[in-house]
Amino acid sequence: MSNAKHTSPDIVAAQTAGRHATPPAAEVSTEPTADTLGGLSERSLTFGLSHAQAAQPDPLLGVLLGDIQIEQLIAEGGMGRVYLGRQQKPSRAVAVKFMRHGRSTTALERFHQESEVLGRLSHPGIARVFSAGSVRIGLDDVPYSVMEYIPDAAPLVGFCDARHSSIESRVRLFLQICDAVAYGHSHGVVHRDLKPGNILVTSEGGGPDGRACVIDFGIAKLLATETDEQVTSTGEFLGTRRYMSPEQLSGSRVGIDARTDVYALGVILHELTTGRLPYDVEGCTIAETARIVGNVRPRSLSISAAAASPLLRQGLQRIAACCLQKSPDLRYRSAAELADDVRGLLAGVAVPQRHNTSQRLGIAVLAASFCIALAASLPWLSGSHPPPTVTAAASLRGGFVAIQSPRTSPVAWTSIQFSEPVESLDITSLSLTRDGREVDLSGCELIHTSPESWRLDGLTACNEQEGHYVLTVLAGERSPADIAGHTLSQPLRTAWTMPPYKVWKLSLADDRWREHVVSMEGLEAYTEQSAGKDSFLRPIEPNVAGTLILRFESPFAIDSARLFGPTHVWTTGDPFPYDPGARASVDISSDGSVWTTIDQREAGNGGSFFAETDISAIVAGSREVWVRVRLTATIEWPGDGLIYAQFLRTHDAAHPDKASPFTLQVAAAQPSDDA
Repeated sequence: MSNAKHTSPDIVAAQTAGRHATPPAAEVSTEPTADTLGGLSERSLTFGLSHAQAAQPDPLLGVLLGDIQIEQLIAEGGMGRVYLGRQQKPSRAVAVKFMRHGRSTTALERFHQESEVLGRLSHPGIARVFSAGSVRIGLDDVPYSVMEYIPDAAPLVGFCDARHSSIESRVRLFLQICDAVAYGHSHGVVHRDLKPGNILVTSEGGGPDGRACVIDFGIAKLLATETDEQVTSTGEFLGTRRYMSPEQLSGSRVGIDARTDVYALGVILHELTTGRLPYDVEGCTIAETARIVGNVRPRSLSISAAAASPLLRQGLQRIAACCLQKSPDLRYRSAAELADDVRGLLAGVAVPQRHNTSQRLGIAVLAASFCIALAASLPWLSGSHPPPTVTAAASLRGGFVAIQSPRTSPVAWTSIQFSEPVESLDITSLSLTRDGREVDLSGCELIHTSPESWRLDGLTACNEQEGHYVLTVLAGERSPADIAGHTLSQPLRTAWTMPPYKVWKLSLADDRWREHVVSMEGLEAYTEQSAGKDSFLRPIEPNVAGTLILRFESPFAIDSARLFGPTHVWTTGDPFPYDPGARASVDISSDGSVWTTIDQREAGNGGSFFAETDISAIVAGSREVWVRVRLTATIEWPGDGLIYAQFLRTHDAAHPDKASPFTLQVAAAQPSDDA
């Protein structure tokens, strides 16, 4: 994590004195917004993306946070302010968000710890968190996070309204958002403050509909403490009440999970497609808002016939109704399940009317059995009318509606959507081939996500090899059947091509890392004695930089590559000023002669480098990846020596799930016939 120097007001004044012009900025307020206090602040709901000239120069403009210079205030909301910053290494524009101060010590500590988790999130629909730290302002340590800057972006609803986007276009953007939120959930991070203002859309790199990007992912959760998850020590709610679920508004300290974000997504869907919210809470107090959301039926999502097809209108209405159920148990269980329905709807598959899906399926089966038994037991009273018949589709229909995979990684899972509820589906109904040869699917798992939807998990190990893959749901005797006994008349198929692909995972838990060592000077592998039990590489001599060079040989010409290789540096500028001379850097080369620095930790910019880095531009075309790590420490920890600069930090045997602190992934170019 990156941490700023403690900067006094006098130093700030000196740094900002003599500036000839102040960039346009949003209005500055040192008080919590009305939104935080329970009122309705339109500025916070739009994330403060206005550009009115500030009445007075902002004292933070021009301040240095490590190698990041604060340039311009670009947004202000209920939880803090966002500035445009310029980072030197690597050279890029970044967004720096300063959280509102007054947080407890416990909350700040948790913020620093869990920011490392957020730094690992890598999804095109989530603004990356590059680093985090805190800066002394007055008597408070104010946390901040350095995030991906999204140029020329606008809040979700404003973006669509300005472009007069169609309902279909808005729903496709909504699907991007659902996929991004589902990715966060899969990594154990709940947003808890989803709203249109926390979703920015840019026309760059997103196709005709634009690219949606969720910001502040997990920040609200990070600022909550273990024992005070929903209300801060000052009584402020974590979230924006227009989009808060009944359990959030009740102040509940339990039950906040992925389904809470699903509720907020339902509110966003209402506003995005109809321009209205499901409840009228304008001017209401928090208590009155909680009563309305907890007890009043939300208005139905209603779209005009001219704006969308009947299938789309009905599907969106059902999706929103499921999201906005009062009880979390009756909502979609995850954003991934919600995304499956949205994706199927866009593909022309009707959305089932459902609340608790497993309960609904059970009731449907019982009701059908009862009707059949009743019809068999009662004679018809009049021969002039034939017995009623049930009209159904001649056969079961369906299709693959999602494949979860980056383009250069093995497919991890896929979803299958059927036209009718399917009671049972097992692996014997599926077939996977690679270049025409059968692949064993016995290690995969089928998960029933809704009456009509199934998810096939565990595919990664089945398609790691290069080749053309075809996944089939079989027809005939091995076909799945709906509750009426209808089966598939034709197989369902999806196909993809895997390029050559290789992954190296290293830790100090074994000696495999040594196989890639070209040289190691001034460093040693060490296991903590008093500070803990973890192992890591550390410097040997004070004030002397130790160097490790690793080499990885690819069996193919590299097209893309990603590296997760965190360093840890505790130095001046961190919450605890440990070692002012501690430093670390990570460099990449394609040949071992020309190096590119991808991260550098030093005084004022310490912490942990936890981001997964795309190094494709550095090594593309080569068959080698060289990694160089340089560590320096000057002060010894009592009993454990020079531990302030570390690499390959490996958790002890009690944490086997965290035993791979280094991952390098490379892939060849996608074949031109990629499906």
